[in-house]
Amino acid sequence: LPQLNLLLLQQGEVVQQSHIRIQRSLTHDTWQERWLDLPLSGQPFDEIRVYIWNADGNVPLYLDDLRVESFR
Repeated sequence: LPQLNLLLLQQGEVVQQSHIRIQRSLTHDTWQERWLDLPLSGQPFDEIRVYIWNADGNVPLYLDDLRVESFR
C-alpha cells in the first residue's frame, strides 16, 4: 500500500511527521499530482525527508518532479 511520507528531523530524531496513503487514487500508466501538507509545530528541525514507501507493492511506483514548498 503506497504512502507518501514527510518527516522533519532534528539531529537525526523525528520531531514531526505526516503521510498519506495514495493507493486508492492511483491508476495504471497515468501521471498524477499529489500533495501533503504539514502545519509546523514550532519545534526546530534541521532535515526534511520526503519519500514514497511502496509497502508490499507488487508493481513499480515512480516519483518524478518532486517539489517541496514552504509557506509562512
